[in-house]
Amino acid sequence: MPEPMPSVPKLKVLNVEHYRNIYFCGDIHGRFDLLEQALHTRQFDPSSDLLVLVGDLIDRGDYCPQVVDFVLEGLERKYIAMVTGNHDHYPVGDYNYWMQNDGDWFDRLKAFNRDEANTVLTKLHHLAAEPLALELITSDLRIGVVHGDVPDNCWQRLRNLANDTELSNQTEKNAAGEPRWQRCLLSGRGILKAKQLNDLARLRVSNIDYVVSGHVVVRTPEYICNRVYIDTGAYYTHRLTVISLPELLAGFNAATANLA
Repeated sequence: MPEPMPSVPKLKVLNVEHYRNIYFCGDIHGRFDLLEQALHTRQFDPSSDLLVLVGDLIDRGDYCPQVVDFVLEGLERKYIAMVTGNHDHYPVGDYNYWMQNDGDWFDRLKAFNRDEANTVLTKLHHLAAEPLALELITSDLRIGVVHGDVPDNCWQRLRNLANDTELSNQTEKNAAGEPRWQRCLLSGRGILKAKQLNDLARLRVSNIDYVVSGHVVVRTPEYICNRVYIDTGAYYTHRLTVISLPELLAGFNAATANLA
C-alpha cells in the first residue's frame, strides 16, 4: 500500500530575499557524490546561499544516509529548504512496499548494522514531515516548488487546501483514504498526459509566477508555460541538476522567446 501522508505542514511560505544565491536541485536519489560535486562547482556557501530541493532525496543510490545527514543539517541551519517526494514518504508507510520500490539499500543497512539502521529510520521520519509544497517570495516574484503536480493547476487552490483542514477533508480521496490533492503533489505526472494530448498549455499554473518540479525525468531542465521540470535522472544518468535562480529565469525567458 502507498505511504501515508505527513501530518504537518502541507505548504510553507518562505521569504528568500536575504539569500545571496538561490539554487534549485533535482531529485537526488541517494547520489550524495553528485550533490557534493555540484555544490563544489557552484561554490555553494552555506552562510549566505539557499539550496532548494524538489524531493526524492533517497532510494536507488548508494549514499542515502549521507544525503539524509546533509539535508537535516542544512534544514537546521537554514541553508536548505525542501519539499518531500513520494520516495521520501515510503519509510513511514508499508515496509514491503518500500522494499519493492528501491528501498533495498535500507534492508542491506539493517542486515549490516541494525542500530545504525534504526537511527537512520528516525531521521527519515523527520524528513517525511517536511512540506509538500513551498512558496518562495523574492522582491518581485512568487515561486512555487512541488515534487509532482499542483492540484487543478491552481496555486490558490493549493493554498486553500493546505490551510483549511475541513476543506481538505471534504475533497475526493483515493483507495487508501488519502486526499487526492496531496497525492497529486507527491506523484502527479501531468506533463506526460499533456504531451500525450498535445495540450501543453494545460500545465500553466495560475496564481503563482513560476513552479519548479521534479519526479518526471527529463534530459535537461524542461520549461513548459510557467513550469520547469529539473529531475534529470541522477541515479541513471549521473547528471544532477543544480540550477541558480537567474539561470532558471533565463530559461523561462528563452522558452517564451522560442514560442514567439
